[in-house]
Amino acid sequence: MEIIVENENVCWFNGKKYYLNSRGYFGYVESIRVGAKTVIQHSSALHRDVWEFHNGAIPEGFAVHHKDLNKANNSLTNLVLMLKADHSRLHRNSYTNEDTLFAWHRSKEGREQAKNRYEKFIRPLLFAKMKKKCALCGKEYTTSHNARNNSRYCSHTCAYRAWVAGGAQSGDCTCETCNKVFTGDTHAVTKYCSKECRRIGFLSHKKSFVCDYCGTAFERVTPKKENFCSRKCALLHKKEAIRVSASTKCETCGKEFPTSKYDPARFCSKECFTAEKTYICGACGDTYTTCSPVKRGGVPLCKKCKPKQLHGVPPLTQESLCPVCGKTFKQQVRHAKVTCSKECQYKLTVLKTRSTAVTGV
Repeated sequence: MEIIVENENVCWFNGKKYYLNSRGYFGYVESIRVGAKTVIQHSSALHRDVWEFHNGAIPEGFAVHHKDLNKANNSLTNLVLMLKADHSRLHRNSYTNEDTLFAWHRSKEGREQAKNRYEKFIRPLLFAKMKKKCALCGKEYTTSHNARNNSRYCSHTCAYRAWVAGGAQSGDCTCETCNKVFTGDTHAVTKYCSKECRRIGFLSHKKSFVCDYCGTAFERVTPKKENFCSRKCALLHKKEAIRVSASTKCETCGKEFPTSKYDPARFCSKECFTAEKTYICGACGDTYTTCSPVKRGGVPLCKKCKPKQLHGVPPLTQESLCPVCGKTFKQQVRHAKVTCSKECQYKLTVLKTRSTAVTGV
């Protein structure tokens, strides 16, 4: 039996009328009218019907393939039976580099088609309104079709009442003010049985303190100890603690100048810092001059002894005093450190940062 072509969109086969669909295949649809709705009873594709008419039923797991990839050519000589996996792989590899599936989806036409499908099929399903009954009070309420599985109650009040009434989180609690036993939320640890008890319990934490800076008596509603009456007193106390002054001698000119106790300076000015200084080498004992100051706590080395420390000679060690904890420790002369440990170094860095932030020096 041959296929009768009526026009480019309609053809006949075995007494059935086939129409060209949006996917490019000729299909047959048998439907009936039930009231205001159309119910589809049977649908089939032309190339599958042609194969079944001449060769019998198509086995499960197989598909009918067009040899020339032309969906409009449904003659028996152009059809072949293939496994569905091989059929899908063949069509997937048949796309050219210029017209791949991913490129089409990124194109303007593909995006427009995806948008139309969303607006036509998905969006009405997600945002469709439906009516349900509250599982607690029985009141009828409106919810979206997308939230139909999660929505059980008409309001947050009913949801909380059902949560408490479920018994999983509710239990006996003791009021911290009046010692009355009441039913509350054990998960959130309810402390008071009423708003009045809550207000009384909140005021019971009010304590008296004396400011460590100005000596003023003040009250605070807090279970912790307060040392200062205001933020201003706390800041002034911190500044005075950092500004503990001390006097030291400049290592270049020997002049005494004021400096911080926690981070004492070594030079009184920039001129003294960059001037030539005389040192005695800790390795050979010779006297030499240099503009670069020796690291704090380090042992000076002349130009002859410094290369020896870099090329296989056992390193020189020295005993140093930690300025933070006062502990004596041993260290290498080449890699002299100021403190004995990382903790002391951290404390010294914090004191330096605070001193710089307050004094600006």
